[in-house]
Amino acid sequence: MSASSLSDRATHELFQRHPLVERQLSVGQVTAPYQIYDGRVLFVGGTANLSAVKTLLHDQHMTPLQTTEGKALMAIWVCDFTEANLGAHQELQISFFVSEQPMPPVAADRLSILKLISLDPNLKMLCHGLWNNSEKVVAYNRELLGLDAHLTNGSIKSLADEQRTTFRFEDAAGDNLLVEGEIGTPRGQGMRESLALIRSFGWSNTMKVAKMPYGELKVVNPLSALMSHHTAAQTYTKSDKQVVHFFDANVDHIRFGDARYQGLGFAPQFISSSTGCRFLYLEREPLSA
Repeated sequence: MSASSLSDRATHELFQRHPLVERQLSVGQVTAPYQIYDGRVLFVGGTANLSAVKTLLHDQHMTPLQTTEGKALMAIWVCDFTEANLGAHQELQISFFVSEQPMPPVAADRLSILKLISLDPNLKMLCHGLWNNSEKVVAYNRELLGLDAHLTNGSIKSLADEQRTTFRFEDAAGDNLLVEGEIGTPRGQGMRESLALIRSFGWSNTMKVAKMPYGELKVVNPLSALMSHHTAAQTYTKSDKQVVHFFDANVDHIRFGDARYQGLGFAPQFISSSTGCRFLYLEREPLSA
């Protein structure tokens, strides 16, 4: 991308309201906040065994959101950011949707996560596992956002027909698999999914979401050696195109290599493929903010 086209994408109001400032990290000087001007995001949402997730998060002092069928809400994010203030990079994230106190169950709907993200401004997502293929981005995530980020060797590839995408992430040494998969990424929205979105959201909320200038979500850091308390960072997302389709276990495949996630019984329900992504990640604030 030329400098001029990058500048055009960087002039979106999201970034103009939060101009870049210089910050010093262990890897050198960077700019903040975290701004993505272009890229692709694959968001796989689904459910997991509630008891197993509670065990995994036992030291996090957060309660997993659960469905009326007694399942926890879990997601995988596979990101290929091509233009960003920190430079082009890839990301793998494993997340759980949580609350500080037990909440009433949400409907056991294949699209519940999308509905929550779209309509609940107080929704919180715990960023549990995070990997980037850039030392600068890892340092930024760890030192400014309090996220337990690590280096990865990542590969994200669209197959020849551009209707499927493969990804594989290993640890920085390339010795251990983190996550790999092959999933459908169709060019257009299917009628089945379009009707399901309307049924799940309701017509008025469907129209409301369609008019939203961008999506919002609060991301919570995990408790770790980096951070002894939770904070929340506000994020905003705007995509040129988003296609949602249901996960089909007959043709779509995801495999965990990280032992922490192998026994969770993750059941993917949908895949959201977004292109032309603009993304803004503000610095963390007290959780109550």
